[in-house]
Amino acid sequence: MAKLIQSGGYAGAMLWGINPSDKWTPKAATWCPAVANMLSNTLKPKDRFEHLYAAPHKYTKAEPKTGWLPKVGLGFGFGFTLLR
Repeated sequence: MAKLIQSGGYAGAMLWGINPSDKWTPKAATWCPAVANMLSNTLKPKDRFEHLYAAPHKYTKAEPKTGWLPKVGLGFGFGFTLLR
């Protein structure tokens, strides 16, 4: 299936395996990580954006009281010191 996805030019695949347990679903607990690893290796991007996927993305944390990104909130004219 991964080869079909790759050759068809699709963006990726999803593996639905929500926290499989050794106790309740031992086969799924073994196979989910193995299949996810295989899909990840098979579907690695091979284009000009490949370098973007080499490292995990870095996300900016939002201000918990407002939900805005730090620089965006300041652009609207309210500083986060006023909200505390």
